[in-house]
Amino acid sequence: MIVNGETIYDKTERIKDFFKKSLFEDLMYIITLIVSFFPIFDNIQLKGTICIIIIFISYKKLNQNYESLYEILYLKG
Repeated sequence: MIVNGETIYDKTERIKDFFKKSLFEDLMYIITLIVSFFPIFDNIQLKGTICIIIIFISYKKLNQNYESLYEILYLKG
């Protein structure tokens, strides 16, 4: 993990960072996947809304990964 140009190797700091930044998004993603794959609801509109939420969360995570890799690329210069 890189913070302000410094590489952090401490596992507890990495876990704290995960809880601060991406725990909620990951839980939302898992819950929406479970709801969409198992026939819990028969409402098609609700399933469509869940699919849109999955797409939005996936796009956000992909964008975060891209920005992180872009930052690392320029740090290595």
